[in-house]
Amino acid sequence: MGEEAGWTLHRSQLTKIDCDDGYPLPSINRTESGRRSPCGSPARVSFPAPAYRPVSLVQVVCQGFEWVVWHPLAREGKWSRIQRMGLGSEPGRQENFGLAWLVLCLAFCAHVADEALTGFLPVYNATVLVMRRQYEWFPMPTFEYRDWLTGLIVANIVFLLLTPFAFRNAWWLRPVAYFFATVHLLNGMGHTLATIFGRTASSIHISRPAPGFYSSPLLLAGSIYLFMRLRASARESTVKS
Repeated sequence: MGEEAGWTLHRSQLTKIDCDDGYPLPSINRTESGRRSPCGSPARVSFPAPAYRPVSLVQVVCQGFEWVVWHPLAREGKWSRIQRMGLGSEPGRQENFGLAWLVLCLAFCAHVADEALTGFLPVYNATVLVMRRQYEWFPMPTFEYRDWLTGLIVANIVFLLLTPFAFRNAWWLRPVAYFFATVHLLNGMGHTLATIFGRTASSIHISRPAPGFYSSPLLLAGSIYLFMRLRASARESTVKS
């Protein structure tokens, strides 16, 4: 509960924002308080607001201290303007997996560069040929260097272009994201195991660390983070659909 000008207000009537960055509230008239703010700059409080400009009460929280002030941008429909000013974040913001998707895309880019620079393709092709001799059903193809690198670059570009949809928590992208995270989790584990055992097949021995190993921790961390964000944003996607 808060009191202002003899009126008792319930907390549901207050809009709460954080100002830990010390951003001063804008003055509406010349009446200002000279008291020092624990945020590092004077807190400016103005009364009353002009009649032609609707205002709302804002509960400002700075390092454990609270004030109730008038703010002209806190009315309904203007919260995004306050958020852009850095005065706080919108309560109940939508969960999404956009950041995790972007992190894994960047890890994928780093992994492609790592494989290209450490001679991964010859080891891969030799491993595929051995596996085909042992298992006729083995589905993986062999590649020429130019086709292999071009295909990976195109794939990276496509995944990066899908990032805005991940930030919107698009329901149709979620199965792709699960597949994307699973592939790179297995990819990172494969490079790590090849480094531990020093071979990719029974007759293919490699020097440690295996080609592409240096970026494997990025793939593992990025894929696990994406799995976590997909799970956290599942409810938002279900409600939206």
